[in-house]
Amino acid sequence: MPSVFSCSGRGLPSCPHPFSCLLLRASSCTDSGICLPSASDTSAPALIIWRPRRIIADMRVAVIGNSGGGKSVLARRLAHELQLPCIEIDSLLWLPGWKLAAPTSFDQEHARVVAGDRWVIEGLGAQASLPARLQRATHIVLIDMPLWVHFWLAAERHIAWSADRLEYPPAGSTEPAPLRGLFRTIAEVDRDWMPEMRKLVKTEEHAGKRVVRLQSYDELASFSSTALSAS
Repeated sequence: MPSVFSCSGRGLPSCPHPFSCLLLRASSCTDSGICLPSASDTSAPALIIWRPRRIIADMRVAVIGNSGGGKSVLARRLAHELQLPCIEIDSLLWLPGWKLAAPTSFDQEHARVVAGDRWVIEGLGAQASLPARLQRATHIVLIDMPLWVHFWLAAERHIAWSADRLEYPPAGSTEPAPLRGLFRTIAEVDRDWMPEMRKLVKTEEHAGKRVVRLQSYDELASFSSTALSAS
């Protein structure tokens, strides 16, 4: 039987996965990876962040979507379930102090990781890098939720980040990204990037690749790697 932690939505100090717990305002969490919403919050789904591992050879999963949409949490969960290396695009894109890496450096590192045979890669990076990544992927997960959900999740993450509650902060930075700039980026990506991203994904889907679109928080929270092999 898994151990149960009474964390009352605080996420710390006892919960083994504090950010998920914090988002769900959970009343209890288990070390097997299930955050249970409080009885008073019937609208929040249980977020499963752990499942038994299974190995699939030569599988490449691209997790893409707007900022603040849970890509990192989902990618780590899939990588754990599938026993694949998880690669964060932000770690290639950003230097300490939230300074952008040189374009040539990013392009070289992106080409290197995408050339691998087995991976889960999450994030956006340079817009021009998306076609090559999606073409190389065997599976694509597009997080395409309403704009307000991204603002909400980004704000929740920023609170946890500022309180040093994120086990895996974006780009490994202990310094939170400026919230005003992040919100501006989310709005711009929704307006300028997402239409083209949907077209790229549809092209790869027509080419025969497995594509999953997550369009609500409930779908994001309940998603697992088994859906990648569903017909």
